[in-house]
Amino acid sequence: MLCDCVNDWCRPCSPELRDAVRLHARLVQAILTRARDAVWLRARLVQAILTRASDAVRLRARLVQAILTRH
Repeated sequence: MLCDCVNDWCRPCSPELRDAVRLHARLVQAILTRARDAVWLRARLVQAILTRASDAVRLRARLVQAILTRH
């Protein structure tokens, strides 16, 4: 079951959601520092989104929320 938060410390969240949020944070950092790493991390992020197709829409919404929260 997915919770409404995107916090790394939130245990009720699915492991896929926590992993995707971590990957997004790493992606943002890589974009700011090393563009080559950003391409690889983006691929990992997309893979994390598609891991559970039934939750992909909700996971994408949580990722957008994470993007807006972290900026």
